[in-house]
Amino acid sequence: MISRSADRPRALLLAAAAFAAAPAQAAADDAPRAAWGKAGVSYEQYRTDADECADVGLNADISHIAPVERLRSATRQLENADSQFSASASADPMDAGIRHAQEAASIRAAARPEEQVKAVKEVIFAATQRCMAQHGYVRFALTEAQRSEMAMLKEHSPEWRTYLHKLASDGAILAQQKEALPKG
Repeated sequence: MISRSADRPRALLLAAAAFAAAPAQAAADDAPRAAWGKAGVSYEQYRTDADECADVGLNADISHIAPVERLRSATRQLENADSQFSASASADPMDAGIRHAQEAASIRAAARPEEQVKAVKEVIFAATQRCMAQHGYVRFALTEAQRSEMAMLKEHSPEWRTYLHKLASDGAILAQQKEALPKG
């Protein structure tokens, strides 16, 4: 088990994710395109391994990767701009407000928070994938019929999870639908 570090920049990532988030679009095509499976794995072991690997991914040390450093730098720049705005707003509030808004927009544009959050997610996902592979799981593509079946079930409900486990523990499905892992 990987220990949780108090200095992990989770708050920064949550703020960046909230800042970068666009309205979620619900679509019938929301069912996953791929999953992980291991022939004959019990439901309990499947859930235990998935939870453990999710924890490994979420606890990956991202504190010093470039995307997090970029977000930290942008945060410091925004805090500095806020301080400067507070100091200069009393002289000409309208002009100070316009300059502050322009500077903040420029900092956000340069930081590209959406790209940074995406890069952080890729690091976390890669750690999760490595863990699943180390536990003997393989990634497999879901067919359109399987995805349609999943779309009819409430996501992450017991029925949805049971159906996914049924697919993920079937050796024939895994052999036929196995996917290569992306490089990286």
